Amino acid sequence: MNSYTARLIKKGLRLQRPLLLQVSHPGQIAPLQGLLETLALLPAHTRQHRHHIGNIPVLEIHNLRGDRVRGRYLVYIHGGGFNLGSPDSHRSFAARLMQAGRFEALFMPRYRLAPRHPWPAGLDDVSTLWLALQQQHPDAEFCLAGESAGANLALGLCLRLRDGVQPLPRRVYLHSPWLDVSLSGASYHDNSLEDGFIGTHPARRQWLRRVFSGHYSADHDPAHPHISPLFADLHGLPPLLVQPGAKEIFLADSHTLKQRCDAAGTACELDIWPGMWHGFALFAPLLPEANRAIARAGRWLRP
Repeated sequence: MNSYTARLIKKGLRLQRPLLLQVSHPGQIAPLQGLLETLALLPAHTRQHRHHIGNIPVLEIHNLRGDRVRGRYLVYIHGGGFNLGSPDSHRSFAARLMQAGRFEALFMPRYRLAPRHPWPAGLDDVSTLWLALQQQHPDAEFCLAGESAGANLALGLCLRLRDGVQPLPRRVYLHSPWLDVSLSGASYHDNSLEDGFIGTHPARRQWLRRVFSGHYSADHDPAHPHISPLFADLHGLPPLLVQPGAKEIFLADSHTLKQRCDAAGTACELDIWPGMWHGFALFAPLLPEANRAIARAGRWLRP
């Protein structure tokens, strides 16, 4: 059974569904970003600063705990449906993941967002940052993580690096990944699956396309493997940990990723959390399940 806190949060999510489903453009949600950034408090024993790496704006957070391992770094790519979000709105979760994995520091790119900058702008930005970091820290060990749309960009980055014979991350953690921008998987069509945010509404696929995916893919085929990396050749990638909630419309992406990784010979662990919604781990430290999920991911990311 889920925690009391989880049950309270789920009730709150149900209350907001009618309002959320009235949204027709990401710009209508954008004013909430400032609130999310204000609420995203850093955990203790961290220090942050902002600068540019490879001309990409970056939020860099240092781990000041005594158990950190020197020369180990985490790159975290935030989600937000390709249209919203920032390093500041996701810094609390990413910093907790950094500490759980005992990394020395965390790098979070402020990549360009749709609708103003559709694909491939965001993927280009995270690629630029990754290659610049490899030049700055040639002897360091890097891991990669992202959630939702950020998980899409993380997997897309790995495909680019593999195909370009560039240094790959040691391990990759994908939380609640959105990997199929074409929205073709079984969970997108299963109206009996009560998504934490948008419930069982019969028009939820159309809503996702109208508010998020259509702006990202723009004039391109959303099933293109560089836009929806679920459809790419998945051989030769680093080990993956995939951690979705059982109550999210994107669940099929995680199942299919596991199947295709197995077929391609890429190590992939699928860790589904019963009763949890999309991006549930971002509710740490309030949500006990989120804290346990971060601890699990941190152990997996350690040397």
